[in-house]
Amino acid sequence: METFPHTEQPLLELSQVTALTDLSATTAGADPSRVYEDLRKRWGNVAPVQMEPGVPAWLVLGYREFLAVARPDGTLFSRDTRHWRLHREGQLPEKAAIWAYTPPIAAKPWSSFHHDGDTRARLRRPLDDALEALPDKAVKDRTEQVCGLLLDRLDGEEGTVDLVREYAAVVGFGAMAALFGFDPDTAEQMRQDSAVIMQEYGPQTAEARTRMGQALMGHVASRQAEAAVDLTSEFVRHPSFLNGREIADSMTVPLIAAAEFLTAWIALTLRLVLADQRFSARWRGGRLDLDQALDEVLWRDTPVPNSCLPRFATQDTVLGGMQIRKGDALVLAMAGANHDPQFFAGDLEVGNRSHLAWGTGPHACPARSQARLITRTAVERIRQELTLSLAVPVEQIQWAHTPWVRRPQALPVHYRREATRGHEL
Repeated sequence: METFPHTEQPLLELSQVTALTDLSATTAGADPSRVYEDLRKRWGNVAPVQMEPGVPAWLVLGYREFLAVARPDGTLFSRDTRHWRLHREGQLPEKAAIWAYTPPIAAKPWSSFHHDGDTRARLRRPLDDALEALPDKAVKDRTEQVCGLLLDRLDGEEGTVDLVREYAAVVGFGAMAALFGFDPDTAEQMRQDSAVIMQEYGPQTAEARTRMGQALMGHVASRQAEAAVDLTSEFVRHPSFLNGREIADSMTVPLIAAAEFLTAWIALTLRLVLADQRFSARWRGGRLDLDQALDEVLWRDTPVPNSCLPRFATQDTVLGGMQIRKGDALVLAMAGANHDPQFFAGDLEVGNRSHLAWGTGPHACPARSQARLITRTAVERIRQELTLSLAVPVEQIQWAHTPWVRRPQALPVHYRREATRGHEL
């Protein structure tokens, strides 16, 4: 691995760069691969960027460097925000959106998402075990229920709908909430609160966090009193958790971060099969190999191109020819590493799943099969019910302005219900 102890060789430090590229340029542009390529040409496999104004970080673009930062021991690069110099010294902007991802320095326990080592393993084990115990049929059935409710709300036999706001976003969060046993009304309120939490920090953010925390703790208490067949009940029964706060905190990441991933994957797949000629003809003719489309999205338009929570250097080191100082933040660029020219050629074989869309190492996504099943079900179900066509030219589709997620801001389509459709897959 190209990671070495601190040396006396003069190397570029993060504090020496003033004109930083916005990380959102890698997600919100028409061709984010060009942005990664330009960063790589200018800086190499580790590039200085700003996650948002006033919040600098290193963007890890190289495949080898990616693995070095994500390696299992967490001793050199940690998820624990107590290592982040800007956070520790109070230098983060008061209204920084990154506060949605960074708990207070003294906050405990939070979730495995924010820990390394034994604490991470203890807090992660219940999620791994609960997902393993969850039948695929339950995932599919509950996703079908969420999709059915949304499709039933559409007015008339034909019309126009935004597949991001009115379908993908609601399915992404609703399906995860259903797996945890939340009723649809509570899930919808939590979805709206999570959308506020993910935006600029302010009074509304605090109110949304309070409401969501109360909903989580109330749900945990209800399952402690009476178990059901859902992920929350599995959490409550698991011996690794010490108290209800740990359970509630550990539900937050699957509900918010996983829902963001699902929203983007559903929306990007629908955009692909509606706008790309390679898939659209097969979509209209009922011959679509949907798994090929799902895999193409993970490779070409990774739903979460950059890791939502950075790693933080625990000591001075060198990575990719850059001087990493103790306390620096490093963002793993899954999309950038997927296209590292030293490791991957331009053409992909059908079925190739060696991408880094799920991350790697101890913090890799634990719900790959469930996420694929939810996304596949959401796309299949809308195809069964409706005939769709884009309502605007594909070049007019705008991208969400966020440093973490790659998805259309909106995906307006014309729809028509077909009496003969519904069970053709």
